[in-house]
Amino acid sequence: MIKRSIVSTTTRIRCCFSLQRRNSSSSSSSSSWNSRLRLLAKEGHFLESLHLYRTMLLSGHSPDRFTFPFAIKSCAALSLPLSGAQIHCHVIKTGCLFDPFAQTSLISILLVCYNALISGFTLNSRPLEALALFRRMRRTGIPFTVVTMLSLIPSCALPMLLGSGMSLHAYNIKFGTDVDASVENCLLTMYAKCGSVGYYVLMSNIYVEAGNLDGVARIQGMVRERRLKKEPGCSYVEHKERIHLFLAGDRLHPQAKDIYRMLDGLEDSVKALNALKDGNGDTNNGSGEGDDIVMAMGVHSEKLAIVFGLLNTKAGEEIVVIKNLRVCGDCHWFIKSITKIVNRAIIVRDATHFHHFEDGVCSCNDYW
Repeated sequence: MIKRSIVSTTTRIRCCFSLQRRNSSSSSSSSSWNSRLRLLAKEGHFLESLHLYRTMLLSGHSPDRFTFPFAIKSCAALSLPLSGAQIHCHVIKTGCLFDPFAQTSLISILLVCYNALISGFTLNSRPLEALALFRRMRRTGIPFTVVTMLSLIPSCALPMLLGSGMSLHAYNIKFGTDVDASVENCLLTMYAKCGSVGYYVLMSNIYVEAGNLDGVARIQGMVRERRLKKEPGCSYVEHKERIHLFLAGDRLHPQAKDIYRMLDGLEDSVKALNALKDGNGDTNNGSGEGDDIVMAMGVHSEKLAIVFGLLNTKAGEEIVVIKNLRVCGDCHWFIKSITKIVNRAIIVRDATHFHHFEDGVCSCNDYW
């Protein structure tokens, strides 16, 4: 049965391309092109479908209301928002924008575009933009999917955005996507990062009341899993095709003496910079709190990696550091300060976000 299906599909595709070669002349009708597009899209040959659509345009044939659904479906399946946007322009030019077939198919490519943008904002520590885009998406009537939620929920893994995260949770319950295991795990991770471990208990109780014993078991398994020993923090930076790895308090690197010497100088400069901001000679309004922050930070791995980068790169070069854990608040504050001092752009990719530091500010606006 499977062999027969494969042979049938192969035969149909070969016939399709045979037709394409024979009917490339101007005598080929729009219905012939549409039939071949439909066949390719239906069989899942989306790349070939788009190629045929472009061949149709190059041959001088104008697409119609029956052409666009198959071409747009192929763009959505391949997650090609730019190609989808081009076809959207063709829809407008041919006067098919208000055709129900075209409108329905356009929703699928718009969803791909929104999901890609939301994911980009979340990964680059811009949660407010991600949430604003989701609200715009809802206002325009575009339905969200599990992919949307998996891209958006991590942006709310901050205490000050917990309310927005709970609203997303409500959306998932309302539309039934909360039963997806990936979404459920994403929500629990969000609550845990916000310090709301009690939500594990709350969700477990909800499952108990609903008589969902499988849900209870999943929650209990996640709780046990999150009691594992904490992974040690480390950071690395690439230089001259070599990876330089640093642990917290690391003194084994060949340039350790130079790194710590420069780090001491930067810490003094950070204290002086913040003292000038206060205008009274003492950091943080004379309380000495800024000095305490610098001392309390210890020598976290990202600081060592950044200083190594400063020592071994030219002035003005961007420094990129990868860290396996979430960057702490004190180091985040420290990195913002040194970008002002050394006039360098620094990118730190931690466990959840890209942080783009430049001129004393971070792309995440201190939400991460």
